[in-house]
Amino acid sequence: MNYIHQILDNVARKYKKKTALIARDEVITYQEVQERSFQFGNYLLQQGIEKGDRILLKLPNSIDLICLLMGISRVGGVSVIINSQTTKYNYDYIVSDCNPKLIISEEYNSSKISINPIILMNTVKEEIKNYDKHKLLSDEIEEMDLALLIYTSGSTGRPKAVVSPHSNVIFCTKAISEVLEINDCDIIGNFLPFSFDYGLYQIFLSFYNKATLALGEVSLAGVQFVKFLKEWKVTILPSVPHLTEGLIKLLPRYRNDVPLRIITNTGESLPLSYISKLEVLIPNCKIYPMYGLTECKRVSILKPHEIAIKPGSVGKPLQGVKCYVVNEQGNSLKVGEIGELVVEGPNVMTGYWNNNSLTNEKFKKNIHGVINTLYTGDLFKIDNDGYLYFIGRTGDYYKQKGFRISLKEIEDTVYNLNLAEIAVLIPPDDLVKKSILFLKTDKSISYVKEKLMERIESYKIPDEILILKEMPVSVNKKIDKSKLREIRSQI
Repeated sequence: MNYIHQILDNVARKYKKKTALIARDEVITYQEVQERSFQFGNYLLQQGIEKGDRILLKLPNSIDLICLLMGISRVGGVSVIINSQTTKYNYDYIVSDCNPKLIISEEYNSSKISINPIILMNTVKEEIKNYDKHKLLSDEIEEMDLALLIYTSGSTGRPKAVVSPHSNVIFCTKAISEVLEINDCDIIGNFLPFSFDYGLYQIFLSFYNKATLALGEVSLAGVQFVKFLKEWKVTILPSVPHLTEGLIKLLPRYRNDVPLRIITNTGESLPLSYISKLEVLIPNCKIYPMYGLTECKRVSILKPHEIAIKPGSVGKPLQGVKCYVVNEQGNSLKVGEIGELVVEGPNVMTGYWNNNSLTNEKFKKNIHGVINTLYTGDLFKIDNDGYLYFIGRTGDYYKQKGFRISLKEIEDTVYNLNLAEIAVLIPPDDLVKKSILFLKTDKSISYVKEKLMERIESYKIPDEILILKEMPVSVNKKIDKSKLREIRSQI
């Protein structure tokens, strides 16, 4: 198995009639996914798509998007999935950056940058009906050929695309599967956009393990969230803290009827208080805190029975992955010392598209000239048993009153004292010279300050504390810190 469409072919060969995908308006078998992917592939060949051509997909989650993704893989094309809510500003930049041969969208997205055709998805869906659904004539693609360009959220500036070859995607899919023990009876409920690599990989994980993938939408993760989990009999939920927060609020109404057996978490640290609440609400559900970056997909997973033994850890590296921490001079540090996490292994992607300077800064080659090492920019420590502990990002420290302050320490203290459902500390910068702690809480500001001063030194107390009814979130359901900075600048 060398290409992502072969994940589908392997299961479709033996489990043709098994349900592969569930959506609100359609249920489809593995055989039907395979046939539709052949039709999409043949359609793309007719459009002149050749090996290495980028196809930009500005589409919401759907069954057809998955079939199209597999069809692109068949012809050796490169899928570039962006969120259907991407702003025109970022859309124009991405089009300019990846220069797609073809753009497929739900609507015409006029871009002064693009000279390539834009085709509506509804048009494509009608036209593929005329194409062969059993075979494809195309060039052989090599194992290291590029499969995906995955654009990061752009929270620190313009989006940058991580170059993801087929071989890396296959390795990560296998390695994650070994730990999570997904089986062919599982139904994975995905409410995350496929433009987010965490959401995208649910396709590969589901197909590889002969499971079923239920396609939720971000908009469904509201008051009817648990209703869809029950209706679709979801057993595995890939989650992020914001999604888990909503789940915890809704579960008391349904706790005996929810079939969840696994919840995974990545994107941001899962507060220990959330884990404790989930253990009470759904005691038979296993929680898997994980750590990873788009640049190396998944690094580590903490197994459920290890949570009590290694609280706060994100687990051990995946099989075949090596991790260590270094200081600012690049020297390896001892057990328990804090430094930048370095990741080595087949999970490390091959760099950034059109950005050699950043690639050379973050990615390193091994003695064989193959990129397999990533300098993550994240601060970690590793204990005697090899467990990883996320401390913060290299930019998550700031100076206040002459002291070095850790954002994560302050936020963790809030969670550990149960002072808020969500806590985000925005440090000072050149525009605003004060630190502000944003909270979603029913506690008063004076009470929060009082409790913080009992636990941490006075010089670490944020300059201001603000309470919001709701935290702004990005399309990937992560806290939108850029919006919080906008709020701060208006104070």
